[in-house]
Amino acid sequence: QDKTGCEPKKGCKVENCAKCNLYDEDKEMYFGHNYANSPDIDGLIYFNSKYDPQIGDFVSVKIKEVDPYDLYGTEQKKKN
Repeated sequence: QDKTGCEPKKGCKVENCAKCNLYDEDKEMYFGHNYANSPDIDGLIYFNSKYDPQIGDFVSVKIKEVDPYDLYGTEQKKKN
């Protein structure tokens, strides 16, 4: 459980990394879904990034917060 009392979805824990397929962005955050989740049914992963990911990219996101439906984090540095 996190400090809000919410259980992270499907074993995702705060500070773990999730692989995320980016499929859109808004003015404040990027968002996508884990490869094992359905974008029409399961929650989203919202994240900040300074690496300019492109729609369709798979990125590694360090989870910082969870709520009952969604995960929130920051994209980890891309490895070359």
